[in-house]
Parts: sequence; structure tokens; C-alpha cells
Amino acid sequence: GKPVSEDMEKPLPCFKGHSPRSFRALLDHHLQNGFPEGDLSTIVSDPYDDVKGLAVDGACAFAFSLQSMLKQGYTMGQVQHPDDEVYQRFTSFLRTSMDFQGISGRVKFGGNDRANTLAIQQVRQGRSIEVGLVDPQGLRWLGNGTVADAWKIEPVPPFEQMWLIQAALVSLAVICPCMLGLVIGIRMVRKKRALRNAPNVPNALV
Repeated sequence: GKPVSEDMEKPLPCFKGHSPRSFRALLDHHLQNGFPEGDLSTIVSDPYDDVKGLAVDGACAFAFSLQSMLKQGYTMGQVQHPDDEVYQRFTSFLRTSMDFQGISGRVKFGGNDRANTLAIQQVRQGRSIEVGLVDPQGLRWLGNGTVADAWKIEPVPPFEQMWLIQAALVSLAVICPCMLGLVIGIRMVRKKRALRNAPNVPNALV
């Protein structure tokens, strides 16, 4: 996930000094070059681009929830080993109070659900290309710099092997009558042989 275009430059409260655009660029840099830079063991050569932002925002969601608990006077030990009261307060903040700009879009839950913009993608030459966005509240198409060629009517390319079909049709037009004549001829020959080999039966006397 990622924010819509108008939110790509908004400040990130979880990463001071960064916007979704700048932090996504930083994340891509470290996925390609490792973290710390040059650490080959942390390089991700083929990351899951559609969920990398969700992983970052998930970590921020827990960080903000922990911050909220500490501000309420709970200790780190109580959060690590919560009783029913601490657990309910922690999950209640996640589900009802938390609301921040993340690198995957706005992070705010309604119960167990998180409403967000839906992306429509096409696979072109092995790559996922975003061709449209849909707002789940109103099911309206958003601009967001998407391309419109997904809905263009493209001419059907001519079938380059059409001569093969034509040759096959001509062959069938010639072969079928020949085969039919051959079958009829064989049946007639067999019938004549059967009549020729039949025994002569004299006429019965009255």
C-alpha cells in the first residue's frame, strides 16, 4: 500500500523529517544496499513492494500504542506482561484512538478493519503497473497520475499464420470428396464380389 498522490509529501509523525515519498525512497535504498549500508546479510533482492509499507506502519502502530500506555502511567514491564486491564487498554487504543499518516496511507482502524484506497493493477511484461484507484467509501475513480491505456480499444493484430488456415481449408476441400469416393468405391467392389461368389440356387419346382 501507499498514499494517494496528494498525501505523498505529508510529514510522517513516526519518522521526523520524512514524508511518505522520502521514506519510501530511503526504504528502497536500504533494501537494495542493506542496513547498515553495505551489510550483505540484510539485502533484499526481490522485496514484496505491495506490503513493505504495511510492515513499516505496523511497527509504528505498536510504537504509538506503547507511547500511549507509558503516558497513562503504565510501566514497560506491565506492557510486556499485560493483565486483562492493560491488554484491553492497549488494543482499545489500536482500534479506536490511533490515527496517523503512514507510508502506506492513513492508519486508522474501525474495529478490525482499516479503510483505505484500493489500487487496481495490471501485470505488464512481468511487472505490476497501477492503472487506477478506487475510494472504498464512494467507489469513485481517483486521478493519482494513473495511466488510462488500460481502457483504450486497441486494434486486433492480424493473424500472421493465416496462410496455414487457407491451405488447410483447400486441402480439406480436395481430400474430403476423394475420401468419400474411395469409401463408396470399396463398398461397391465388395458388393460385386459377394454377388459373384454367391451359390446358384435352382428355381423350385411346383
